Amino acid sequence: KQFIGLQVKTSGYDSADAENRVYFRISSFRPAVTTLVCVLGWDREARRFSESCLLIPSGDIAGLTRVEGDWMVLELEPGSESHRRLEQYRIALADLGDRVSRVPSTPASD
Repeated sequence: KQFIGLQVKTSGYDSADAENRVYFRISSFRPAVTTLVCVLGWDREARRFSESCLLIPSGDIAGLTRVEGDWMVLELEPGSESHRRLEQYRIALADLGDRVSRVPSTPASD
């Protein structure tokens, strides 16, 4: 058996939101080469997911967030199709399965 980790975060937004945040608890977040973080945008007004998402290697999270107490906070521009720090991680939601399947996995320990 092979394992790939995928942590999914959802950030809901509507036209009134100027910024959204995604939180990671510092004490329990464990980055690994085989673990990705997927951030899905939920458009509350349209009642659907955005057509793109962020697919971030978990090892990059600490460098993209700021610390707020017990949390690492990733700040997002809701519904934005561009974000200078995060643009390199943006993929089409339709491509998510293919991209995750290409991540090197690690053997399971029995």
